[in-house]
Amino acid sequence: MYIEESECIYCGACVVECPESAVINSGIANIEFNYEQKISAEKSSINTYYAINSDVCTGCPDQDYPLCYSICPMNCIKINVERLSNV
Repeated sequence: MYIEESECIYCGACVVECPESAVINSGIANIEFNYEQKISAEKSSINTYYAINSDVCTGCPDQDYPLCYSICPMNCIKINVERLSNV
């Protein structure tokens, strides 16, 4: 699984939802946004992004879909089917 950075609004919903703490803030800023609000700031000025640590991510095997994928308001979390089949 991975986060399509160009679609992400940096809301942090996936970070909160992940039971394995596999979604990490990989940027230099620690900015939290309410995922229900629209972000008008330019991404270059935010200086933060999220990433999924594939060594920690289990893909939430007891769920129909990974929890981070289900909670994302922008649908920017992409499922790598090949990776999940190996978990």
